[in-house]
Amino acid sequence: MIKSFILLALLLSISSPSFGFNLGKDPSITERIQTLEKSKEYAAEKNHRQYIADGEFLYWKADIDGAAYATITTDAHIEGAVGDLSTNIKTLTPHFSYDPGFRLALGLQTSHDLFDLCLVWTRFYTEGKDRARGTLVPVIPIPDDLLIFDSIGLIHQLTSIPNTASAECRLKGNLLDLQFGRGIEMTKRHFLRPYFGLRGVWCDMDWDISVNRDFLFPGILDQDATVLFVRNNFRAIGGLFGLEYDLKTSSGFGITARGAGALVYGLTEEKTKQNYYYVPNGTSTIIKQPFKAGNSFHSLKGLWELFLGLFWEAQLSKKPDSQYKLRLFAGYELQQWPLIAQKTNTQSTRERERFTLGFQGFTGGAKLVF
Repeated sequence: MIKSFILLALLLSISSPSFGFNLGKDPSITERIQTLEKSKEYAAEKNHRQYIADGEFLYWKADIDGAAYATITTDAHIEGAVGDLSTNIKTLTPHFSYDPGFRLALGLQTSHDLFDLCLVWTRFYTEGKDRARGTLVPVIPIPDDLLIFDSIGLIHQLTSIPNTASAECRLKGNLLDLQFGRGIEMTKRHFLRPYFGLRGVWCDMDWDISVNRDFLFPGILDQDATVLFVRNNFRAIGGLFGLEYDLKTSSGFGITARGAGALVYGLTEEKTKQNYYYVPNGTSTIIKQPFKAGNSFHSLKGLWELFLGLFWEAQLSKKPDSQYKLRLFAGYELQQWPLIAQKTNTQSTRERERFTLGFQGFTGGAKLVF
């Protein structure tokens, strides 16, 4: 009897979990430790940092709203009155073609909650040109003469009537953004990324304006012509806020949209140099005189941009929770820099034109999260 009792106690002790055996359904201590270690490794892998690399090709066209380099008009006689009337007045501005640019972005992102910190650089250089020709007026205009006149930025005004005018406008624009964002998966198809940060702007705009006359030697009246060089520089920094939205499909294709605005404060400068050429009446001597002027002030400017396009996205890892992705996208972008620069109309009174720069065109590229 005693031997049976001892044997039964021994069997119960062997089957007990406290002895490290697994004769029942409960996991052993070793298995529990292994499961815990795997959970820690999974959590660490799920929350590790990822890198963002973005490269975009820009094919944009610039435009200037609110600034002209010359004006043309048609001379018309007033019936029954003394003098002529200017009709068909048209202001002339440089015309820009599409030019290439680029945008680069580098950043860090958490793979689980999708917080990110990105540095984005946008660079776009372009050049616009225009040319006009009018009637060469020996003394005074007559009806139907096409006349060119202007006092935009001239330190020394012209006394004779020019018959040619041309302009070259070179624009160098750069944006540098520091963005802090958060990705939000509203559903499997809808994704939002609000972001805010800082935006730095440096923009150079150079005008080379020529208002000339085909000199007549010797002339009955005084004749003159001029070449004007205007340099605009804008350096500013301020706050940035934006929002990105994606509408995805199960096949990896989707629609993407972005809108952003910035309010920047900085220094705007204008430097003007004029080379004035003068021919006294009855002579063939050309006298050159140089003139200079300039001004600078601090100002607050607002910038905004919109983008709408299509994308295709693919997972780079087969793990279900992996955020390793490659995205290819293309679309159309609009940017407006209201009243970003200036150009003097009359140097003596410092009357100026504040003009707006606009950009529009194709934007496409690739984004890699790894």
